[in-house]
Formats: sequence, C-alpha cells, structure tokens
Amino acid sequence: MQKKTQELLTLMKSSKDYETYSKTVENELLPEPEKLADVLAYHLTQQKRKKEDVIKASGLSVSYGYNIFKGERHPGRDKVIMLCIGLGLDAAQTQTLLQRTGYAALYGRVKRDNAILFGLDRKLSVMELNELLYELGLEILW
Repeated sequence: MQKKTQELLTLMKSSKDYETYSKTVENELLPEPEKLADVLAYHLTQQKRKKEDVIKASGLSVSYGYNIFKGERHPGRDKVIMLCIGLGLDAAQTQTLLQRTGYAALYGRVKRDNAILFGLDRKLSVMELNELLYELGLEILW
C-alpha cells in the first residue's frame, strides 16, 4: 500500500467505471476480513489453551462464548476485546486481531480506547479493566 486514502478517492472520482478503477487500485485495498472464529482458533492452538478457560477469563457467558468460537455469533468489538483479554493477548496482538477480523482498532487518542490499551499492556483482567474504566467514568466492557 503506497497511496493515501485521499489519493484513492481522487482516482475513484476521475474513473469512468468501477472495473477500471478497481484494477488500478487492487493492490492498494485491504483484504477481506478473516473469520473471527478462525483467528480465535489459531490463537487457541498457538497458546495451547482451552476454549472454556478463555471464555471464563473473558467474563462472557459460556454459551455465548462457545457460539462465538463456533462462528455462530458475530460479537461487537467489546466482546472481542474481552476474548483477547481471556486469551492473554497484549495490546499489539489485540490490535492485529481486531484489524484482521474487520473490527475497528483501538485508537490511542480516544480516552476509553487509551485506557483499554493501558489495561492490555498491563495484562489486566476484564474485571480489573472494567474497574479502571468505571473509575475514569468511562463505559465498561460489556
């Protein structure tokens, strides 16, 4: 990826049809997101962890957690972050997982996201991170 987003938009506006435009910029576009269940399964294998342990550490209900791992549920970003904490992922690994699966990355200039990044960096549990968020007057992870 070499071109800035604005350059892509300028090219788009000057193109007569999408097919020609898409061929011009195909190497500039992000790939389709991976399935969350596949990425979670990869991390489970890499860390030699059990789903039930990760779900318990994430604070999610057991049935909901298993449905996410099966690919039957498409959770919101907060639930994915909770699973990342349950997996023991650090801030960089969580950012990568969010981006690979099509979720918005945590943005360090947003106070809540910044606090979550801080918690991930310090390996806080979901409960500890929620306490921090609550103390800061920010919405907790649901």
